Amino acid sequence: MDVMMPEMDGLEATRAIRERQKDGVANPNYQSRIIIIAMTAQAMQGDREKCLAAGMDDYLSKPILPKDVRAMVERWGAQATPAAPVAPAPKADAPANYAGGHSQRACACARASGQSGCACNYADGQS
Repeated sequence: MDVMMPEMDGLEATRAIRERQKDGVANPNYQSRIIIIAMTAQAMQGDREKCLAAGMDDYLSKPILPKDVRAMVERWGAQATPAAPVAPAPKADAPANYAGGHSQRACACARASGQSGCACNYADGQS
């Protein structure tokens, strides 16, 4: 996370992310832990502590060296967990009884080729 971004700096962005993570029901894309590492040209005393206090997990000061990035990935990579899959919302123009994440055409193509297992339920009653 770049600490010195315009409009919303990295500290504010991190606080916003951590706040959203508190309510995983309202913010399903924030349910898994997001590892945030500060990247900044500022290497003043106390900057690291400000980043950690804002909710960042670690801190790198510029210039960033490849070995430092690798060390961060190795340190934090094992703690990163994949997010639970979120079912795609039906398209606005889809029939009310459509529960799938693909188009009606794709579903018809799958049926025509003999594939089964489609969970769609279109108005024509086919699935």
